[in-house]
Amino acid sequence: MGTKYRYGGESPRRGFDCSGFTLWTFTKVTGLPRSSMEQYRLPKKPGYKRVSKRTALHRGDLVFFKTTKAKVGHAGMYIGRGRFIHSSSGAGKVTVSSVWDKYYYGPRFRGAVRVPKLRR
Repeated sequence: MGTKYRYGGESPRRGFDCSGFTLWTFTKVTGLPRSSMEQYRLPKKPGYKRVSKRTALHRGDLVFFKTTKAKVGHAGMYIGRGRFIHSSSGAGKVTVSSVWDKYYYGPRFRGAVRVPKLRR
């Protein structure tokens, strides 16, 4: 929490952008592609699942929002109780927001991806 926002950033020391944050978060669990759009397309691969409804989100799901002209421009990770953690350029840091926010993120919600669990 609180790590500064940096476009193209992929580390807590130097800062994160949104997909750099999700990439870093999941590095020890599973490999993710670098961009939010590539992460959004993961359900084309075996084991990944598209989640379309916010009411069906589980902790750890990657959540996506349309914040640019692209289909998906922002990514974060759902942490439960309607909240997600993400690196926000607006806040300038890693922060927590609501997927139901009626002014910004709520209307821009585009879906989520459930990452497969690792087998040990």
